Amino acid sequence: SGNSEETRHELSISFTIAWVIGGCGSLFGFLVGLLLASTLPLTVAMAASALVMLIPLIYFIFYLPETKPYDKSHRAPFLGGDPSLDHSTKSLMFEVIESFSAQASALKLVFHSRRSTLLAFAYFSIYFVLTGIYDLGLFWGEIVYNWPVSYTTTFLLTITIAPGIGILALQLFLIPSLHFTKALASICALSAIASVILSFSGIIIIPPALLFIIILLATLFMGTYPVLTGLLTADIEHESQGHLQGALFAFTTLGSLLSLGIYLVFFQFTIPNSLWIISALFVGLTSIANFLAGDDTSQQKGASFRMSHSFSQPDLPPSNPERQGPNDDGGLV
Repeated sequence: SGNSEETRHELSISFTIAWVIGGCGSLFGFLVGLLLASTLPLTVAMAASALVMLIPLIYFIFYLPETKPYDKSHRAPFLGGDPSLDHSTKSLMFEVIESFSAQASALKLVFHSRRSTLLAFAYFSIYFVLTGIYDLGLFWGEIVYNWPVSYTTTFLLTITIAPGIGILALQLFLIPSLHFTKALASICALSAIASVILSFSGIIIIPPALLFIIILLATLFMGTYPVLTGLLTADIEHESQGHLQGALFAFTTLGSLLSLGIYLVFFQFTIPNSLWIISALFVGLTSIANFLAGDDTSQQKGASFRMSHSFSQPDLPPSNPERQGPNDDGGLV
């Protein structure tokens, strides 16, 4: 079934590989960014970074089947297409309404059971804390410890490498012995304890080497993201998994926006160590949510959840017309 142990394990590994590749890209970006900033004017270095981002954007738009432009014969009449096509008779406004309806319907995928709701809360909390640490962690080090540039660079490298260590610990040791949600809860509990220690770092003098080890432990929880994504995805029918990914991305965006405001207020108007107090609170709640979610999916709605739309989808052309049979009415052989 879609939510079997094997499927969940395969998906968690797949998302883990993608996460590790992204982490390697971040480390590579640090090196390239440092090189560009030290050899080129700042505005030119920023423009070069934008150009690098433009290349994959063009690839996504013109290659991926979800965004690849269709042939003009399949375009709507107001775009110069064939008006005789059934799916092209809809107005632009109706297409926009359908798009928003699809996003609203995708919320059902996130909250379709108690377990999925708890895991979604954990997913939201991870990005909430992740954004706060990434955006304000450097200022914390500079204000509390008067960090030089070398220390702030070490901090960035530490919180970038930490998720990778967390992922390895999950996949190699914790998941085989504790299974999924208990393994996630263990990592988050460890990070919450480390965050509590860091919240007292202004009172307790911590040597720099030990400090960065504690920071690494406090950010291990970031590595739970790909496993959580795999668990949530495994509970959904294959054809609805893209909608789920969109809903989860909206969650991360919401978490990041709220985090920026809340962390900044606490950091600006209270003690700087308050950012670790907030982190300890939310990562601790994430640990509890993971533990309560459990790995038993037998109480869910059937083998897995399928999203049903309340609106009709337009008929789209086949993604590979060359494979269409001579007697086909549009399906693939």
